Amino acid sequence: MFCLAGVLAAADDGSSVATLVSTCRAALAADWQGVEAAACAWYLDPCAVCGIDTPPVTWCVPAGITPATRATRVLDVLARQPQDGAASAAPVIRQILTTAFPCAAAGQAQ
Repeated sequence: MFCLAGVLAAADDGSSVATLVSTCRAALAADWQGVEAAACAWYLDPCAVCGIDTPPVTWCVPAGITPATRATRVLDVLARQPQDGAASAAPVIRQILTTAFPCAAAGQAQ
C-alpha cells in the first residue's frame, strides 16, 4: 500500500501558507493532476492517513464543489487577505473553509 504520509506533511504539522499556495497553484496549473493535486486536496480535506489522526473537519462543502474549486476559493481569499507565508497553513485553511462553507448553512451540525 502506498502511503501518502511519506510524501505529504500532516495537515497540522506546521506546513506553511507559502507551501500551500505554491502546491495548490501547481495543482491548478497541471489541470488538477499529479502529486500536487493530491497534496492540495489533502490540505483542503485533511484525513487520517497511515494512522495519523487529524482534527475533525469543521466545514461542510456542498456536493458538487470540486477540490479544484475549493482550492481556487482558498487562493482567492489568500490573494485578498494575505497571510504570513511562514505561518502554519492548517489554521488558515480551517478559518477560510469554515467561513466559506459553514455547516449550519449546509443544514448540518458542526
